[in-house]
Amino acid sequence: MRTLPESLILLCLLSTIGCGDGERITGQHHAVPAFGVEAGSGVAAGSGTASGGAPLPHKYDDEVLDHQIPVSISGKVVGISDGDTIDILTDDKRKIRIRLNAIDAPESGQPYGKNSKQFLSECIGGKVVEVITHGNDQYKRIIGDVFVGGSLVNLEIVKAGLAWHYVKYAPDNKAIADAELEARAARSGLWSDSRFVAPWDWRKLSKAERDKLR
Repeated sequence: MRTLPESLILLCLLSTIGCGDGERITGQHHAVPAFGVEAGSGVAAGSGTASGGAPLPHKYDDEVLDHQIPVSISGKVVGISDGDTIDILTDDKRKIRIRLNAIDAPESGQPYGKNSKQFLSECIGGKVVEVITHGNDQYKRIIGDVFVGGSLVNLEIVKAGLAWHYVKYAPDNKAIADAELEARAARSGLWSDSRFVAPWDWRKLSKAERDKLR
């Protein structure tokens, strides 16, 4: 199996697509959706291959993911922890926890945390999604771009003003960065509240400090 370096990760640039509509993705072995891809990324849009012809592996493999090699996997969403973490069940009955790439959503006890989780529930709850992986994080969750019905979910939740661009871990993701700027300008979702606190700052607060912001 030929594999791809991390630099060839799919980076999708969507414009006016919303969650919840369109044809469901089915099966576990299929091409990457035909979205626009950043120039120079080395991934051919809609082909599931690198521009040089190397296919993205279409299976979940612990060793592959441990080495940060991008793969394409699919499964039914069977759990939503919060606005950036979901559980999927693959065709071979493997339960995999997915951490949405490039974003950070409000914590469960944080203002707009319930709204963010509800957005994901309405968008992908019980549906079959495709995930383009970016390896795993320190908690062994698979980091991924999540697609459903022609939509990149990571992008849509930021557009809705219910998640931040996670600059620390995805500084070059222009699509997500632009989506946050647009949501801020429109005062969408959490940006309508002047007391908003980024999740990475919220996690550092004491209980007393958090209570003042609830």
